[in-house]
Amino acid sequence: MERPTQPLVELEGVRVERSGRPVLDDVTLAVYAGEFLAVVGHNGAGKSTLLQAMAGLLPVSGGRIARRLGPGAIGYVPQRRGFNDQLPLRVEDVLALRLVRRTSLLRRLRPAERAAIAAALEMVGLTGFERRPFQELSGGEQQRVLLARALAGGARLLLLDEPEAALDLPAQRQLYDLLVRLCHASTLACVVVSHDVGLVSSHAGRMMLLEGRVRALGPTPEVLASQALQELYGPPEGPGPRTGAGDGPPLVLPASGRAG
Repeated sequence: MERPTQPLVELEGVRVERSGRPVLDDVTLAVYAGEFLAVVGHNGAGKSTLLQAMAGLLPVSGGRIARRLGPGAIGYVPQRRGFNDQLPLRVEDVLALRLVRRTSLLRRLRPAERAAIAAALEMVGLTGFERRPFQELSGGEQQRVLLARALAGGARLLLLDEPEAALDLPAQRQLYDLLVRLCHASTLACVVVSHDVGLVSSHAGRMMLLEGRVRALGPTPEVLASQALQELYGPPEGPGPRTGAGDGPPLVLPASGRAG
């Protein structure tokens, strides 16, 4: 895929502090339409902070972030849902939280809003799910609803924080396959934080290894072979690098399936 000349979002020397302590320092990154970027690293490496800063939810204390995106064009899916999922919400109610102001949630949806919801559900393979109770869906279906919620506002940049958490392996793979298809089929870009190096490396075109600073950034095979990743996760075992203790057999990269 030919890379666009202008990135959707660009970070230059970004520094973010929490309670006066630096969490991110000197982070430089550009994200382009049509690519899938995975961000990996240990707990406390600043991965979630990076997404929040890119989404404009955290101020930077140094450097700059340039966003070449219109209103509503960033879809952020955090680890914790931004609503009470114990409420008897239907799928369309969950998506309406993205489209409708909180003061207007009790009014009827307009035709254009219903059309946007239907289009977003179609993009994630959930056509006709509008009236389904959210609580009764499988974990994989719920995660796709949250993805549709991010897309419903016209997002061009998706920021997902460990979207595979609490999903079984088949559902994880289905979700990541869907993200790859979305990136290939549109001008959408995905930045995904994950602890599962093996899973994301088989889908992402580029990878960033983060430890407060950028330890490695580039095409996924290069980062997997980097000294920085081996120092963090251990030396390769057999044909591929380890993904961390207890992650199963050595990682073997497929010949295709990556976006970006």
